Amino acid sequence: MLHGVRCSTCGHTSVPPRDICPACGAGELVETTLTGDARVFAATWIPSPFALEGFGADGFAVAWVDLDGGPRVQVLAEGHAPEPGVPGTVHTVVLEPYSLPVFRAEAP
Repeated sequence: MLHGVRCSTCGHTSVPPRDICPACGAGELVETTLTGDARVFAATWIPSPFALEGFGADGFAVAWVDLDGGPRVQVLAEGHAPEPGVPGTVHTVVLEPYSLPVFRAEAP
């Protein structure tokens, strides 16, 4: 599950939550929860260690994913860079002191 906000004025969904709608500038936002189901739009491999211990010691993938019922967001991805169109889920991984969204591809 991912937490976000939906604008009461224009209906735009933002993940992570924010105070002002980036689409229309309104400040009337309602908390919403998304399943995390997503599909890869694009991804790339970064051949350097990730900055936080516990993820990507030999390099890491970053992906833009389209959330079902939500926006396109940039997330870390487990394993190597997934191909465009690959379905999966976005879940939260805690790497102290941060909670980061990470994409996990569905098994083929």
